[in-house]
Amino acid sequence: MIVDTIEGEITQELSHLPAQILREKYGDEATCRVYGRDIVRILGQYGFESKIIDYVKQLPTDFVEKECLTDAFDSEIVDCLKR
Repeated sequence: MIVDTIEGEITQELSHLPAQILREKYGDEATCRVYGRDIVRILGQYGFESKIIDYVKQLPTDFVEKECLTDAFDSEIVDCLKR
């Protein structure tokens, strides 16, 4: 399982940034990259079949409204299987 944020289209390498900037912007100086939607291609290079799924769209509409999930969190997840 990979748990991370997807931001934008292209993965950004951040290891060149000073620890202070990483801490201020991402809350953690150990952050070395921010994944983009190209994560599907990157995982494919390692033998994974993957797709990005909008998790909230998988839930019943009445449940989403009742639980106020529409804007509650980044609902995209990456589903992948090793080929």
